[in-house]
Amino acid sequence: MQVQNKYHRFTKIGLVGSGLVLGLLLSLTYSAVAEKMAKPQLPLDDLRAFAEVFGKIKSDYVEPVEDKKLISEALAACLLA
Repeated sequence: MQVQNKYHRFTKIGLVGSGLVLGLLLSLTYSAVAEKMAKPQLPLDDLRAFAEVFGKIKSDYVEPVEDKKLISEALAACLLA
C-alpha cells in the first residue's frame, strides 16, 4: 500500500512538473512568434505629407482628375523612385 502511494505521488509530481515545463516552453514560443509578427508603425508624417500634396493637386490641377487615378499614379511614381 505504501509503495502505491509513493508511486501515485511521484506520478502527480511528474505530471505537474511536465505541465509547468510545457506551459513555460509554449509561452516563450508564442511570445517570440508574436514579436516577429508585430507590424511596423505607420509613417504618419509621410501619410500627412501625401494627403497634403494630394489635396493641393486636386484643388489646383488644370483638369479634373479622378481620385483613384491620381492615387494609383502617385503610388506607381513612388515605386519607381
